[in-house]
Amino acid sequence: MNEGYVVRNLRVCVRDHVIVEDISFTLSPGEIVALAGASGAGKSMSAMTPFGLSAGVASGSAILDGIELVGLPERQLSRVRAENIGFVFQQPLTALTPHRTVRQHLQEAAMQAGLRHVVGRRCPENAAPAVTQELNAIPEVCPPAL
Repeated sequence: MNEGYVVRNLRVCVRDHVIVEDISFTLSPGEIVALAGASGAGKSMSAMTPFGLSAGVASGSAILDGIELVGLPERQLSRVRAENIGFVFQQPLTALTPHRTVRQHLQEAAMQAGLRHVVGRRCPENAAPAVTQELNAIPEVCPPAL
């Protein structure tokens, strides 16, 4: 299921403060969208709160590939984060350690996401050649053959 990400009338509150009010956008598979605004305008809160990655509480609707995120219990949000989406946080130097390889970072991320079954696997033989070449350079994160 690859329906994209549809946000409608998103509102984010932290305690009794409204941080984001009535934001809506649609992100189709393969599309890139930038949220632009002044510092403190709520860009990060708009992106992170529906996925349970902020102190904010979301209302409205945020649907990723047919799954309504707003109001979804943490256990299910965790599964969505592990299986359906990836994040590139805005301060990569606070999340990435320069003396570690990309492979080591990806392996750690897979382990933290509960994807221990993919660590050490190589890409399946039927994967696209360019993809196989790239991903086999990082064997810890290749999906298992079905």
